[in-house]
Amino acid sequence: EALAEWELRRGTTQPLWLDALDGVELLLEGGRVDEAWTSLARGHERARASGSTVYRSLVLIYEARAHLRVGDDLGEARRSLARAAAEGADDHAFTRDLASLCHGILLLREDRAASAEATLARCVANMLRGDRLLELPAAAYYLSEAQARRGGADAARDAAASAALAMRVATEHGTEGLLQGAVRDVPGVAERAVESAGADLERWQSLLDRAEVTTAPSSAVRVLLEEFGPPRLHVDGDLVVLRRRKELELLAYLLSRPHRAARREEILDALFSGRDDRGAASYLRQCLHRLRAVLPPGVDLTRDGERLRLAPAGTTAGTSGQVLAALRRANAHRGAERRTLLLTALEAADRGGFLDGVSGPWVDERRREVVDLIAAHRLDLATLSVDARDLAVAERQIDRVLAEDPYREQAWRVRLVVDGTAGEQDRLLEHYRAYLAVMRELDMGPSAEMHRLVETFRNGPQDPGASDPSTRRANSTRDVMSSFGKMR
Repeated sequence: EALAEWELRRGTTQPLWLDALDGVELLLEGGRVDEAWTSLARGHERARASGSTVYRSLVLIYEARAHLRVGDDLGEARRSLARAAAEGADDHAFTRDLASLCHGILLLREDRAASAEATLARCVANMLRGDRLLELPAAAYYLSEAQARRGGADAARDAAASAALAMRVATEHGTEGLLQGAVRDVPGVAERAVESAGADLERWQSLLDRAEVTTAPSSAVRVLLEEFGPPRLHVDGDLVVLRRRKELELLAYLLSRPHRAARREEILDALFSGRDDRGAASYLRQCLHRLRAVLPPGVDLTRDGERLRLAPAGTTAGTSGQVLAALRRANAHRGAERRTLLLTALEAADRGGFLDGVSGPWVDERRREVVDLIAAHRLDLATLSVDARDLAVAERQIDRVLAEDPYREQAWRVRLVVDGTAGEQDRLLEHYRAYLAVMRELDMGPSAEMHRLVETFRNGPQDPGASDPSTRRANSTRDVMSSFGKMR
């Protein structure tokens, strides 16, 4: 809509900022890259003719933004920012803020999260102090991502606060649309906000939807690693066999990373337990060479200093990342719609465990993360399916969870609810005895809540409309569960 308005003014005399600054952003948003570069070149000419150092530095800052958006050219972006500084970008608050924001994004792309956090924190503080709020939501959004990468409970709280600031300012000033580029660039901030189910859940989900942050369509993904069950690599639809296990681990690791990128030291730490000797370095070079050899034309494993990156990111995917992204999208919905989305999202995970037959420190850690998230959503799907009286789906989900982790009491609770809802008294007692056996293995007794749950269903399920309240079945699975401890 904004691009259409801008188009109407083409061919007329326009202010430099509209022609070469906002116009560039709109053209890039519309995928019209060549026209954007032409507009930038025109902007440089007009800025020089104006004699204004502010305009000259602004065009260079927007040029740096364009390099970050198109091709992820970090070297050119850094050079543009250096030229902007030489033109006096730091002499004016507005240009200093824009340059700092751009520099913070560049540092994030280089996986220098600590430096990015420091730069973006100063940027946000300066914007707040000067009441310069137009770019503040984007700055706070990227700051949230930098803080989240720090790791730990304090970092998570800081990241949540920065994300909340971004949304509050954007909502108050009607500039939520300006966040779409940041959401598309780093969807994790918005996805974490959705997952937290806070007050702004619907706004964040709307931004994700409008920014079209979804699993890349199969037609766009040219390199797909199937990570559930025995791993299989598909390149342009053809099955490709990797010779070494480390090649597979390297690919899976890069696919799990933001922007499909990681520093060399991070890779050595994840795949070689931090070894940085000649043997590990040589092995890594061999894996990189082999991976490059199987990538199709137009997809590359690039190196920028110490940073390795699969590019373009949208052409590569791992099924674990696709599943987790789909589960996060399902978190923004309720009831029947949520159930449908969960069913679809979990289909790929039904093929088997994460990277079956592959082990290693990073793989094992990633497996725990993936398994825990999937198990939690299977329990949700089972509960929703019981409420929908689709007990077959509920049983399949619970059986999968218990097969992977028989010590998860929450899964046993839902298992008993399924049996009780179906009126299967024998199976209810059989599964309760199985639960007791598991507790004995842990040298623990059954919880009082589980005992009361069994007694509730042993009273005999009846129609919810039965006149005697003492024999009436609960109206939904969650009604029963809420009586005996929360689902999570």
